[in-house]
Amino acid sequence: MFEALDRLITGLKTVRDVAQRMHDAELLSALADLTLDSAQLKVDTATVREENTRLREEVEQLRRQADIRSKIEIKDGMYYLTEPISGYSQGPFCTRCLDSDGKLVTLMGPGWQPGIEHGPGTFRTPDGRGYTCPECIRRRR
Repeated sequence: MFEALDRLITGLKTVRDVAQRMHDAELLSALADLTLDSAQLKVDTATVREENTRLREEVEQLRRQADIRSKIEIKDGMYYLTEPISGYSQGPFCTRCLDSDGKLVTLMGPGWQPGIEHGPGTFRTPDGRGYTCPECIRRRR
């Protein structure tokens, strides 16, 4: 697309040169306007291309999140994978991080982080094992 715009601008410059030799002021003015419009079109195209790339990345991120959500279950207040996902352990994962931020954050444990026993990012199983979320702890500091 940029190549076509570059060819258009080059063509306009060629026509401008011919118009200058003909001493046609009206044609030169019209060509100047077209050249400016072409340059703006090139800038706008670059902006749209950047936005398109950003939106494609967002769509891919949402697809990954949907894939993760289809493969998790909640047990003892924590998320676990029901089937493997490359790059992730089986769990447990923080429910707050996934539900709020769409991040699959592996919990630390069993055992409590010193001085942090209650609040967001802390989990205790019915048998007393404790887990903490490093992302939630980082946010609290």
